[in-house]
Amino acid sequence: MPRGVRRVRAKKGRKEGVVYETDIQSAFISWKTATSELQTDEKLKNKLKWIHCIPNGFYRSPAMQMKAKREGIVSGVLDVFVPSPSGEHHGLYIEFKKPKTGRLSPDQKEFKAHVESEGYKAIVSDDWKAAARLVVDWLGLEVFAPIQEGLCSGPISGDGDSNIE
Repeated sequence: MPRGVRRVRAKKGRKEGVVYETDIQSAFISWKTATSELQTDEKLKNKLKWIHCIPNGFYRSPAMQMKAKREGIVSGVLDVFVPSPSGEHHGLYIEFKKPKTGRLSPDQKEFKAHVESEGYKAIVSDDWKAAARLVVDWLGLEVFAPIQEGLCSGPISGDGDSNIE
């Protein structure tokens, strides 16, 4: 397994063989980290370095929820942001969803429509491999970590292309 790539283990209390959003996103971030370490071009390494998650959707106590709201947490922002332009787009937002049952919330639909109207690309995917392939193309990467099974606990659906909206 490439250096920096971690296998995501199923947590206690989870159903066997079920893929959760957190598994998909963690596998994508693990791939991104490993790909960054392979770069010899500092500009590409930095583009990968600054791909980051948006900390919405985490459980917080009521006190932490109030603090997060005061600090600017906004409901509906998509999971991951790629802050690099490509073609006509200023950057890329990625929302990972659980295969088959994952749906955008009304706030997420509104956010997606807004950022797309502002010149960003926003996609929804239930497959970290499809998102990784998009980032390879988006950044023009020639060297990247293998896009393989086994980084996510549970089966991965799709062929890597058909489940990006």
